[in-house]
Amino acid sequence: MVSAYILFFAVMGIRLKRRVASELTGDVTYRVLILVPAHNEGVGITACIRSINDLQYPPHLVRLVVIADNCSDDTSEIAKECGAEVWSRNDITQRGKGYALAWAFNKAQSVSYDLALIVDADSVVNRDCVTNMVMRYDALRKCGIDAVALQARYEFENADVKQQSFNTLTRLSKAAENRFTYLPRTSMKLVNLLQGNGFALSYTALQRVPFVAGSIVEDAEYAIDLALGGVPVAYVDDAVVVSRMTSSMRDAGPQRIRWASGMIKLMVHSIPRLISGAIRKRDWKLAEGAIMLLCTSRMILVYITACAYMLLLLHHDGTLGGISFGTLVLSTLFQGCYLWCVLKRSSDEQISGATIMGIPLYWGFLWCIQLWASVGFGRKEWKRTVR
Repeated sequence: MVSAYILFFAVMGIRLKRRVASELTGDVTYRVLILVPAHNEGVGITACIRSINDLQYPPHLVRLVVIADNCSDDTSEIAKECGAEVWSRNDITQRGKGYALAWAFNKAQSVSYDLALIVDADSVVNRDCVTNMVMRYDALRKCGIDAVALQARYEFENADVKQQSFNTLTRLSKAAENRFTYLPRTSMKLVNLLQGNGFALSYTALQRVPFVAGSIVEDAEYAIDLALGGVPVAYVDDAVVVSRMTSSMRDAGPQRIRWASGMIKLMVHSIPRLISGAIRKRDWKLAEGAIMLLCTSRMILVYITACAYMLLLLHHDGTLGGISFGTLVLSTLFQGCYLWCVLKRSSDEQISGATIMGIPLYWGFLWCIQLWASVGFGRKEWKRTVR
């Protein structure tokens, strides 16, 4: 059932037509506050600020603020030289992006804005990113939805690195997440998570659900708070944010462990909250959101299937064993179809034979990540990802 559930959203994502970027028409009055959380990002923040300064959105409606969070390098100086406003934060007891954003949103209460857009310092935004965000926000407001969160299409750049197979599969995984999860779930008005980069919050949404997420997966934690507060998360496919990616498995490991560990902890705390909220509010979408949260890692399903095959080999019992085997074969078929969708339909990127051969190694890497995360490794503190 879970294998079919995951494949269903992939098929829906393939069938849905992706939005095409369009020109901004009419008078625009929406004020956009762009927050760039940065911890020792002096080396790469220039490209980020330049991309924001080059937006096609009216400059007088944009306020760019770099959150220099516990920086020990020249991040603040470089940001100021590039024309950004800098808010410096120094708090070694509460380290991490979630705490930095909560601090910044509290400080921004004296600022006039309609949308607050979060962009990581190691990313660049497309020129029409804010324009398309504002257009979607305007369309939702006309439908009576003012309290809303928007998630841009978050992609990784095609880096020229040695481990090309690993990086290709990483980009495909992100593309599949965008097209097979966020796109169909937004179309069906279901609960969505945030990706931590390239998401925007309306002023009304922040007033209804204040940002207090301080975990190592602050984006997903806050998305659950939004769902329980009745604030939708809408995916904006034609607003694009591109991030530099890690160059190797060694650099990607700590980030993946942090995310996987944080998500396991979030599941334990949030799935009961979603189910309780679904019963209390009689809202089946919250219950479905609990299933979505449980299925955030596709690899867990693969491992459970593999374990089921081994158990069946150790103990098979006549007709019941035949039914079990048939069910597992069907599940495997669904999972294989999903993998085909990821490789062939999630993006236009050409897949080489070396990439196909690298899938077992990639799965082994993810298996180690899930194993370490399941025993609580990497769950205690936030660490900066090496790019």
